Amino acid sequence: QTILLRGNHETREINYSKAFRAELHKKFEKWQANDLFDKFNDVFNHMPLACVIGRRHLCVHGGISPRLTSLDAIRRIPKPLERVDKNALACDLLWADFKEGLKGY
Repeated sequence: QTILLRGNHETREINYSKAFRAELHKKFEKWQANDLFDKFNDVFNHMPLACVIGRRHLCVHGGISPRLTSLDAIRRIPKPLERVDKNALACDLLWADFKEGLKGY
């Protein structure tokens, strides 16, 4: 089984400014590239931000958030989630980087 999780580059704002959009425009006609860009972002908006493997391991792209009080908090993040920046927990799950020595986690 393969599970794809949404990462911090799977947002319209980030992949617009990074190489993803430019790569589409290199490989396809402008109208096709724009259509594909929209379709990819629609898929990204529906991707899960987390998964639990074996009822034991929580997997996320970024890290554990101080806002994460339960797995239900993740389940309550609406989908499709177009504006990650409008949901603090979603931002943390995608952007929180590990910091060695950080206390409280």
